[in-house]
Amino acid sequence: MPHLDEALPLRKDTADGPGGDAKAKILERATRRLWHATALGITAKLGAVAAGAATLESEFLAHVVLPGNRTVLDELGPVIDSAYRSGLRPSFGIPAPSLPAPDQQFSTAFPHRRTLAG
Repeated sequence: MPHLDEALPLRKDTADGPGGDAKAKILERATRRLWHATALGITAKLGAVAAGAATLESEFLAHVVLPGNRTVLDELGPVIDSAYRSGLRPSFGIPAPSLPAPDQQFSTAFPHRRTLAG
């Protein structure tokens, strides 16, 4: 969640000056908006899990905290960014999965469907 001072150019200590009540109300509204957006996002993720469209792990993987107090996203974000910039697949220490030949991809993915020839 972004910090309020990043989302709104108003800091908490400015509410102490002239017009402080109005500034405090603006800050309160911004805080409520951010928490509301966070709640909506979490509710949507949990709804997808409940419907069976996703797993809890897949929805929240980026936010898992690893040893060293960094998240999965903190660790993998730069690796993924580098892969997109270079066009190369990151190895993550394991070999790339082998893919079927292009003419076999459809029949492998959908073995119950018949092709025009078969």
